[in-house]
Amino acid sequence: MTSEDTQAKEREARAANLFDLRRIIGALFIVYGVILTIVGLTDSQAEIDKAAGIQINLWTGLAMLAVGAFFIAWGLLRPLSEELSDSEPASGGAGRDDKGAGEPGGSRR
Repeated sequence: MTSEDTQAKEREARAANLFDLRRIIGALFIVYGVILTIVGLTDSQAEIDKAAGIQINLWTGLAMLAVGAFFIAWGLLRPLSEELSDSEPASGGAGRDDKGAGEPGGSRR
């Protein structure tokens, strides 16, 4: 394997990790969690009374922060590039299915 092949694989791994949905979803949960937590801390007593005495914005914001942190940690601790390299088949290639390939020389029906 040449250094160019290694560099290309590293670029692909960085691109895959950059657009990993776990990180994007985690970031969205954190942003909305911060907003809800701030709103929950500034809720008036009338708004708390409307929610049966529970600071629903605060608790929902904290839960969203926890879920966002989970997604971000999951994406960082187990990068997508590692998962892709673990799941590649040893032979054949991506998406190749040797079962039911039809008879040699014949067409598949």
